[in-house]
Amino acid sequence: MPAVAVIRFGPYVLDPRQGLRRGRAEVRLTPKALAVLRVLAERTGQVITKDELFRLAWPDTAVSDAALASCVQELRRALRDDARRPRYIETVHRRGYRFLRDTSSAVARSPTAPPAAATLVGRDGELDTLRAVFEDAGGGVRQTLFVAGEPGIGKTTLVDAFVAGTADGRPLRVLRGQCVERYGPGESYQPLLEGLARLGQGPAGEEVVSAL
Repeated sequence: MPAVAVIRFGPYVLDPRQGLRRGRAEVRLTPKALAVLRVLAERTGQVITKDELFRLAWPDTAVSDAALASCVQELRRALRDDARRPRYIETVHRRGYRFLRDTSSAVARSPTAPPAAATLVGRDGELDTLRAVFEDAGGGVRQTLFVAGEPGIGKTTLVDAFVAGTADGRPLRVLRGQCVERYGPGESYQPLLEGLARLGQGPAGEEVVSAL
């Protein structure tokens, strides 16, 4: 059987097969609203464009912006969310939507199913560079390394593969923030503050807050 990820956020549990639940109560959603929620929650913290949501939630179907807006409104009602002060679904002006809460995924697998592995081709050199910098940092050499490039070339996949292969049982904490184009004035250090907030709300967050 294929792996099924159960995503938990706040008081909610999202199971792609059984739908959304709040505690023991079922939260009724239309299939398309459930599909949109799954796309957003599986990529928490990332801005998902409208085109991506159309492609993933309405494959091979032409729909209008109104259909997506209707699904988002349905989700906000179900999650008791406020568009003006969102806890879960944020509208990113002229770009798309972003799921705000950290999620933790418990993956249920068939006993015979092999573990899923990320596919990363042709990036051995970049991974070697990341590992070398990491080892230097472990030896006390402070460094900053930038993974840069055009949108959609696999920067996040590269970093995820590096983190997954580097943990190796070692107690690592990974801080994630996201640079998002803004219209008008904004906080210069917003990605750093966002990452620290997520780290403080995650596992062993009390230790992070205490250290800060």
